Formats: sequence, C-alpha cells, structure tokens
Amino acid sequence: RPRPHPRPPTMEGSGTLVDFDWSLRLVLSSSHLSSMRKPVLMVDLSLKYADGSMKNTVLEFNEADLDSVLDSLSSVEKVESRTPQL
Repeated sequence: RPRPHPRPPTMEGSGTLVDFDWSLRLVLSSSHLSSMRKPVLMVDLSLKYADGSMKNTVLEFNEADLDSVLDSLSSVEKVESRTPQL
C-alpha cells in the first residue's frame, strides 16, 4: 500500500510543482548528421513561486540521460523505503 509522502520543505527561490506534461519525440536528422534516429523525452514542468508567479521549465532527456535520472530516482526510493517513519 503506498505511503503518503510529507510535503518537502520549500527552499527560498524554489518553486512548487503545479503541473507537468511530457512527450516522447524521435529526432530524425540534425544539421550535423543527415540520417539520425534518436528518441528524446521532453518534460514541461509548471512551477509556482511564493510570490504567486508561475514559470514553465522544459527538460530534454536523451536515452542515456533518462537512464541516469531513473537510476538516481530508484536509489532515492530504496533509501526512502529503509528510512523509519516519524
């Protein structure tokens, strides 16, 4: 059964995630290579700041970058699952 996660502390200047969207795209060519097929994950984060302002941040991941992020998140999840609940 999933455990509820406490809201993380907000650092000054950091935003709170309000919404996100993602898309998977296939890059077929570039100015350097005429024939290329590369999957790219685009993640659009909508962040809200303490002053009420909103900002969209777009992250782009190639396959190696995404694998690295997923490995890091998996490590965090393992540590979090071994942390005693308060």
